[in-house]
Amino acid sequence: MDINVLYVELDSTVYYNSNLSSSPDSLRNNILSSLTTYSNSTDLNKFGGRFKYSKSLGIIDSTSNAITSNITKVRIRRNFEVILNEPTKYQICFENRFNVNDNRNNNIPNIRSSGFNLNGITSTVYIGDIVDDSNLSTGTLYLFSYESNKIVKQIDKIGDVDYVNGIINIDNINVSSTSKLNNIIEIDAIPHSNDIIAKKSIYLKLDIGNSDISMVKDLISSGENASGSRFVPESSYFSDSKIRN
Repeated sequence: MDINVLYVELDSTVYYNSNLSSSPDSLRNNILSSLTTYSNSTDLNKFGGRFKYSKSLGIIDSTSNAITSNITKVRIRRNFEVILNEPTKYQICFENRFNVNDNRNNNIPNIRSSGFNLNGITSTVYIGDIVDDSNLSTGTLYLFSYESNKIVKQIDKIGDVDYVNGIINIDNINVSSTSKLNNIIEIDAIPHSNDIIAKKSIYLKLDIGNSDISMVKDLISSGENASGSRFVPESSYFSDSKIRN
């Protein structure tokens, strides 16, 4: 059980000049290899480690001269092991401040989880949050199922979240099974800062396996659309995905 591990996940869209590389899959593999080397560096894989955002961007860009730019987003994740068929409280500490979208009107959670099942509820449920106050410092956790692309609330309040200190408190929940192996629920957030610092009680790890690297042809650099009229840049913000798969 990795109760003290803080995982960093990357979602990176990488633009490349097709005149300099005809194999986006090969470029992607080289990027993954470069990031894996970084993940094994002295910056990470230790208590008190630090993920350096600008360094990771530079590593991606410098992998090949065919790479023209990248737009990379960061999530942080903790895994917690639940006790099955027994009402239990949980506290999950990230020790990093969370970014907060004031979601009181759009139901897009800041906090996401993988799926699990509760005794008494037939649907697979997930954890979401609603911001409580006007200064965006605390929130209420709720349970929902995800049906036909719509949130269906199952329990209005099952805990709270401290966005400033990065602490998630879950009230007594009686879990019967989890979608992930080994009775694990994954829970993630978008950090307030893309530089992630793990305190001495947290072991920091860059999770390459759960990171997503997408290759996109740079039409401007390749000369296919020098005016840029058909160039659509990737958003620097996360989409409204409500659950962890």
